[in-house]
Amino acid sequence: MANRPGTSWSLTLTLAVAIAAATLPRCDPASPPRDGALLTQPPVPDRSGLQPPLARMIEETARAVEVNPDDAAAWGKLGSLYVVHDFTAEAVVCLEQAAQRDPGEFRWSYLVGKAVMRGDHAASLSAFRRARALRDDYAPLEALIGRALLRQGDLDAAEAAFRRALALNDTLARVHLGLGQIALERGDAAAAVTALERARELGVGSQDVHGALAIAYRRQGDAAAAARAETAAASATVSDELLPDPVYQELIATLGVTLARRNLRVTRYLEQGNAKAALAVWEAAVRADPEWADPVIQLGLLRARLGDADGAIEMLERGLRLDPEQHRARNSLGTLLIKRGAIDEGIALLRASTAAMPENPDARFNLAIGLARAERRAEAIETLGQVLQLAPEKPDARFTRGLLLAMEGHLEEATADFEIVVKLEPTRTDAYTNLARALSQQGRLDEAASVLRSARDLFPRQADITLALAWVLATAPDEQLRDGGAAMKLLDPLLRERRGSRLLDAYAAAQAATGDFAAASRTADEAIAALRRTGPEAAAALAELESRRALYARKEPFVTIPEAGPSRP
Repeated sequence: MANRPGTSWSLTLTLAVAIAAATLPRCDPASPPRDGALLTQPPVPDRSGLQPPLARMIEETARAVEVNPDDAAAWGKLGSLYVVHDFTAEAVVCLEQAAQRDPGEFRWSYLVGKAVMRGDHAASLSAFRRARALRDDYAPLEALIGRALLRQGDLDAAEAAFRRALALNDTLARVHLGLGQIALERGDAAAAVTALERARELGVGSQDVHGALAIAYRRQGDAAAAARAETAAASATVSDELLPDPVYQELIATLGVTLARRNLRVTRYLEQGNAKAALAVWEAAVRADPEWADPVIQLGLLRARLGDADGAIEMLERGLRLDPEQHRARNSLGTLLIKRGAIDEGIALLRASTAAMPENPDARFNLAIGLARAERRAEAIETLGQVLQLAPEKPDARFTRGLLLAMEGHLEEATADFEIVVKLEPTRTDAYTNLARALSQQGRLDEAASVLRSARDLFPRQADITLALAWVLATAPDEQLRDGGAAMKLLDPLLRERRGSRLLDAYAAAQAATGDFAAASRTADEAIAALRRTGPEAAAALAELESRRALYARKEPFVTIPEAGPSRP
């Protein structure tokens, strides 16, 4: 993401996954056959619309049941396959058949509960209780029982289940979320905050956690914390995985063969920092179905994400040869080519994908980024306007347009865009610094300082905001605003951690503003030495810094404000 005009652009690679849906014969999952009747033929859905690896696996696993209908494990594997791929009715039938043949295995009832818990809470709770009768030491099972009881409004029983889960494993975010929700129901905001903050630390930031935290903090009267939680909830995923479940995750790993299930595994591996295992998921899929474009493209997208541009381009081009209608892949390929310097070829691909997906704001946004990279700013600004017509609240598009407008000198329009970004994404720090910069370039320094002070109240540890505010205070031509001493106080803690050229440049300006030109000259010399070490690419910034050093030698402060921060090399 860009922090100021002229820095590198952020490219969006849109994951292109088309999941086929099948029309399936259904039975009532809430009323599975429990009359003791043993089936000899398994339920099999219509496989004509399924992704190739799933169709094959269903055929092979169902055949194993047909060959040996007395084998509980065969029924259980087929039922597990159906659970993983959301064939609920078929899953229940197969798992109940497995349970009749192997009544001591807790997984069969547990998986029935997992299969039906979205559509039939009572049936799910009943299945979970049958599973618990067979195994009482599996924390995820206790957590799911607690959630089911909480949905029924039985707070005491739900809390007991969550406490049992906690005794077995106190690192399950779902358990702490449940206890926090119970505390909210009972009106105990303090206990809710304690539990929910623990859930936030353990989980991956779901809407459930942040939304409940917002309620709890608001009940405590902490409006700032509530607002932060609400902002986090707005950008969080709807249903993050809050309950590590080894039983189910093993099934995903061994039976999850669709694009969606493979992508789930890839995401988990990436969260664990295991890029090699993530790549292996898609590489195996490509080996299994080399003529199927989707996994080839997914491998290309993952390689791009991991920084392997050559490998990504190779796979995306191969995927497009297999299926030229994969327009999102064409868009991502165009983005990569532009990043590699093949500007015209990349823009041509982006235009083609945009024409094929005229209502897709992401495709059009990538085209705008390509045009900006080609220094075709006017076209990029126009294209970003089209993006914002499709998606008025797309902050990346509005932010990028603000940068380009500022670079073209349209400061009032840039200011308006940055102001909207601040409202849309109040936690986006570069929106504040660029808004302040645009205001400064218009001479609206009091407003710039006000923006930066407000931002610093929100982000007291954000160095860029502190530096930008210090620069305004150190170099403002208005003596009522200029305050070199205050700027030095802001910069002192930063300089204790790192003596970079930008910080030293601002500190020298602050010293000069107080009249200590000898100290300003020494600090400017240190900044110049630091900047020279960065290489020839810093030549323009070095010239500016040396011109300021010359002012200090003449006992003159630097008061010209081209922007709300010293030049970045």
